[in-house]
Amino acid sequence: MTTPNLLLSELIASQSAPHVPLNESLRIIDALLHLAVVNRTTATPPGAPAEGDCYIIAGPATGDWAGLEEQIAFYSGGWQYVTPRTGFAAYVIAEGAWVDYVQSSPSGWQVRETGAAASTDF
Repeated sequence: MTTPNLLLSELIASQSAPHVPLNESLRIIDALLHLAVVNRTTATPPGAPAEGDCYIIAGPATGDWAGLEEQIAFYSGGWQYVTPRTGFAAYVIAEGAWVDYVQSSPSGWQVRETGAAASTDF
């Protein structure tokens, strides 16, 4: 079973190696809790990412990121991915700007207007 919002793996009774799904869930929480991405213009995985680096995958994506456009990629011993949901917000370091994800919009991630609160179009 998974949690309804972030789809984190839940522990089940008599589960062998409960640390595996728990650690995976902690990595996802660590990446998303205060989401700051390097950029949202990279379409190919960087060759030497730092542990904890996050990106919004640009399109058209290539390599290991092919088909994962607009998803959040974060590096934690390897690439992991999270599909954004309406209401997700990220600070884009390269732009010095906030973006909000609105699933029903044509572009998905939208630059937040200066002084505007996170998107409430859920």
